[in-house]
Amino acid sequence: MDGHTEAATAALGLVSLLIVARLSPNPELGVVLQAMAAGGAIGLLVAFVRHRDDPHADRWRTVTGFSLVGLAAGTLLVLGEQLLFG
Repeated sequence: MDGHTEAATAALGLVSLLIVARLSPNPELGVVLQAMAAGGAIGLLVAFVRHRDDPHADRWRTVTGFSLVGLAAGTLLVLGEQLLFG
């Protein structure tokens, strides 16, 4: 797969995740999914910059890492809100 196809696939996945998060009947799940998508979008930008500097850099690992950080941040945000205001 070339770089443009990988970027398009990652972007399509992030948009799909945002759509699912928006349609989610559970607002807490929506927050977690949106945070994960935001992390993935940042990871996609970082991967694009890394790919310009090093064509052999692992783009999927970068996007996945940032997505997982977003997932963790969203989960902590929801848990913190439930503990403080729940």
